[in-house]
Amino acid sequence: MNANLHYTPGIAPDFHCHIPLTTMQPLLLVNGVCRNIPSAAEQRGFSVAPYCDDHGVALAIASGVAITQPLQIIYTRNSENTAPMVYENSIIIASQAQATLLICDHTLSPDEFSTDSRTMISVDAGARLEIVWMQSEHSRSQHCSTIHIRQQADSVVECTIITLHGGSIENNIEITLLGAHADCRANGLFLIDGQQQFTTNITIRHDVGHCHSNQLFKGIVDNEATGRFHGQIIVAPHAQKTEAYQANNNLLLTGSARIYTRPQLEIYADDVRCSHGATIGQLDEQALFYLRSRGVPLKEAWLLQQTGFVQDVLDRIRIPLLHERIVELVEQRLRGEFSRCSDCELHCC
Repeated sequence: MNANLHYTPGIAPDFHCHIPLTTMQPLLLVNGVCRNIPSAAEQRGFSVAPYCDDHGVALAIASGVAITQPLQIIYTRNSENTAPMVYENSIIIASQAQATLLICDHTLSPDEFSTDSRTMISVDAGARLEIVWMQSEHSRSQHCSTIHIRQQADSVVECTIITLHGGSIENNIEITLLGAHADCRANGLFLIDGQQQFTTNITIRHDVGHCHSNQLFKGIVDNEATGRFHGQIIVAPHAQKTEAYQANNNLLLTGSARIYTRPQLEIYADDVRCSHGATIGQLDEQALFYLRSRGVPLKEAWLLQQTGFVQDVLDRIRIPLLHERIVELVEQRLRGEFSRCSDCELHCC
């Protein structure tokens, strides 16, 4: 057992989250309701409170505070409330503050959940925020996640969304750069199979000049699953000296898998550097033949190609222990080790 893995009791007796946290108690939300808000004495430079109608959470990092350990928020659905649910979150990173957030979505019972979550994130001048969002729900769940991020001058945001499993998942992301020299990096990886449905809609708005954004989204689609990506960069007329890049790359593992991709640029300024592109392909037969000729079994050769394909997204997770664990989870998923859990209510990471 890795000593850096933090056990998270209080949700279900046989559930635990394996993401490494060494010093901080995770924040647990069950069916949208926060179960363990820390006391004021436990909070060091940040505040936590229930949000809209006691559903969701409001998190604020104080000005100038650097949170050295990741803050983890675990969202779960279980049989206590199986009705369709909407909840909202607010996250504020004040000026010159620094924080890393790890957010996990889980389902803990086999019910047909329908969840609509909305998260508003404000990153003030000079602040830095890294978010790693893990999505791992069972095949009967539907989850629509809307994320709005607003960045002020000199702020830095890196957001990486890893989707391991879910029946139907839709991520709607809107990022607005409101202050000069704001920097945004948005990354995503989705792995779907069976008849799963996955959609990413992302819009990055450059409302002022001298800002930078970079998007890298990748997907692997197996069986009869369907993935969709719609990415948009909008550069306002006065947003000169903008740099904005977008890439969407996808692998289809079967003839019945489907991916639909639509990258878009809307540029109204004339002194910018912007590009976008999308690819859809299959595993490289020549590379597979080369690996097989060197004695590598076929399944292992498939795995090597797929792990190589997703590696640059995973490498954007900068916390070593967190990176290590997520790489392990992705490899388990690619090996098919989650297939035995396809009907399990504890589709956990």
